[in-house]
Formats: sequence, structure tokens, C-alpha cells
Amino acid sequence: GRCEKYELDHRKAPSHIPNLTIEREEKLLSYVKPVEEDFSKSKVIGIPRILQFYEWLPLFATFFQELGYKVILSPPTSKEIIKRGCELTPAEPCFPIKIAIGHLNALLDLGVKNIFLPQITDLPPEHPKLEVGKVCPYVQSVPWISPASFKFSELKVHLITPVLHLGRKGVVLNEEIKNLANLLGESVETAKKAWKLGEEAQRDFHNWLKQRGKEILENFKNQIILVIIGRPYNAFDPGANLGIHYKIRKLGLVGLPVDMLPLEEVKNVSFLEGMYWEYGQRFLLAAHIIKETPNLFPIYFTNFSCGPDSFIEHFFEDLLGEKPFIEIEVDEHSAEAGVVTRLEAFVDSIKNKVKYFEIYKPFEIIRAHPSDHRTVYIPYMCDHAVAFAAAFRACGVNAQVLPEPDEESLELGRKFTSGKECYPTILTTG
Repeated sequence: GRCEKYELDHRKAPSHIPNLTIEREEKLLSYVKPVEEDFSKSKVIGIPRILQFYEWLPLFATFFQELGYKVILSPPTSKEIIKRGCELTPAEPCFPIKIAIGHLNALLDLGVKNIFLPQITDLPPEHPKLEVGKVCPYVQSVPWISPASFKFSELKVHLITPVLHLGRKGVVLNEEIKNLANLLGESVETAKKAWKLGEEAQRDFHNWLKQRGKEILENFKNQIILVIIGRPYNAFDPGANLGIHYKIRKLGLVGLPVDMLPLEEVKNVSFLEGMYWEYGQRFLLAAHIIKETPNLFPIYFTNFSCGPDSFIEHFFEDLLGEKPFIEIEVDEHSAEAGVVTRLEAFVDSIKNKVKYFEIYKPFEIIRAHPSDHRTVYIPYMCDHAVAFAAAFRACGVNAQVLPEPDEESLELGRKFTSGKECYPTILTTG
């Protein structure tokens, strides 16, 4: 039947279908050594199960363990952690930030006095032809906004908040490792050695992901595979993803995490020009592979109020062409009830296709070349626009400030945007 109320909850997943999200989780956590219950007299560092740690935990866990620390993770994401995060977050950021605050609270409840919470500014790019991948500003800001929720000094909790550019090598990263060593009171040489071992652990994790993905793509090449497109900290956190991985498996299908795809093997990456978001690079490379692989279909897992995704999704959909995908948006109010029905309808729509989709020509990027006869128009987003225009003119480029937005520009902007973009984007488009 179309309603799963009396059948899906009791439907057993086929034994030959792997649960790759759980496999990924187990592999990720395998780099953290077990800790005895009473760790009060030990050299301890707390790491919350949030954000970049859902991919880069092997690096940091190994680093601290090599320095002699016992790594204490916050508990798995739960309804209680989500509830406390929402209560303690003073503003209205996206769902992952609320979860992050909930996990910090959980570490405080465990009695952890040293918490590692770096500002990770960028990550290694998703493809060797790219230079760097930027991280969402909200994610970067967690070390600096969390004191609004907790009085760490009164609680005698030491928050270790280094700035790290994981996407850069050489001088920049070396200086940041030195700074981290100073923050921890460790020698620079010892910290560098521990960091190197951490990088080896991270490579091992990434290599495992790619190898497991290769096995799945080969073993299930004649079956439909649903590729889960999303950031690791929401799409692959079992406590935050509405159990999507279990639901896919109960439908008798494989749910493949996006980071198991061979993204680095894409030959022509011209469609990534200007894509500075690291996860945007990942999603668009995945779209390219999915478009050209008949048995792959995407589930785009995102959060309400996700600024980067409101833009990335346009490019993602364009790259897919006529190939269908399903988008699942979640926040603290989302319920699991309707997800299965939507998934079933999506799978039915795929199976009912007479033939697979033709390869779609992606959008083309056309470069604009400066010209003496060209005028630069600057949207009036604030009074600074006047200063920007003056700066352009001082450099010999004709520039004018557009009129302030009005009802007409708002109406026009809404015709050419999806409604998920921020309000200034809609006004500027109009």
C-alpha cells in the first residue's frame, strides 16, 4: 500500500544490503581509544560530535592521543541534546549550530574541563585541480558564539580555540600547529610529530571511504543506488538525519554517502569555476558522476535556513539535467513520518522510467573581460555602495550605484529566485 503505517516499521531490511552510514560512523569512531568511566585524574580533552569532526575526527583524535590525552567524545546526538541545544542557543542559526551547542552542553554535563573547538576556516579541496575549499561562516563562528550560551570561565572550563586552515600546507599550517602547541603547553616538535600521525590516520579514513565506495559501485552496478548528498554532520549523523539510512535500506536499496564516490577522478572540472565552498565542490562533483552513471540517483539532504545550499542547489540541479532527485530539509521540528512516503514515491518514479536519462549538457561559465566601455553597477545594499563606486571610478572603471530597492524590484527578484535565498539576494536580483 501507499501508507507505510502498518508495514514499513515491521519490514525487515534485506540482509545483503549494507548500511553504509553506520559503517562510516563505526570507522570514524574507531580512531578514538576507549576511556575508563572515571577520567577525573587523567589528562583529558573533550571533543564534541559536531560539524567538521564528523569527518576530521581521525586527525584530531590521533593528534591528542599521541600527546597523551584521553579523548572524551560527547554522547551521540539525541532528542535531549537537540532540545538543550535549541534552548541554549540565543539566536536562530541553522540546525547544525543548535546541535553543536547541545553537544557542548553534554560535554559540560560529563565534567570535561578542556574542550577542543577550533575555527576551521578551510578544508582540502575535493579535487586535485582545485586550490582550496571554504567552510561556512556559521560553522567557523561556533568557537566565538558558544560563550553566549555558556559561562566557561565561571565553570572553570578551558575552551581551546585555535584557527586552523586545513586546506593549506607549508608555512601557514606549520605556524598554526606551533600556535596549537603553545596553547596546549606542548613542545612544537612533539606537536608536529603527533600532527603527522594524525594526518596519516585521516588519510587512512579517506582511503577506506573511497575503497568501500568502489566495492559498492561494482557490486551493485545493476541496481538502483541512492547517493546521500549532504554535509557529514547532518546527513551522516544518525541522530540528526531522521534515520534516512535505515529507511533507504528498508526499501531494499543502498544508500551511498557522497564521500564514498570517486570525486577525484572527474576529468573536466570547469563547471566548478568560482565554487569556493568545499561542500559545494563535493556536491557538484557528485552531480557530475550521478548524471553520467545510470543507476545512481541523489537524495539532497539539507537544513532549513542553510545559506550556502540555497545557492549550491541551483547548480546541482542544473548539472543533473533531467535526472530526478529528492530534497529533504530538516530542522528541530522535522518528523520522520512523511520521509518514507516521499522516498517510496521517489523510488517509484525512478523505477517507472522507460529508459534512463540522456546526458545533459551542463551550464557554461562565460568569463567577463574588463572594458573601458563597461559600467559596473553596484546594488544599494547599504551606504557603503557609494564608497565602492567611488573606489572603482578612482581606479579608472566607470561605476554607478543602483537605485534603492522598492516593491517592483522585490517582485521581479522573486520571479528569478527559489525563495530559499537570503532577502538581500532577492532584492539584488530584482
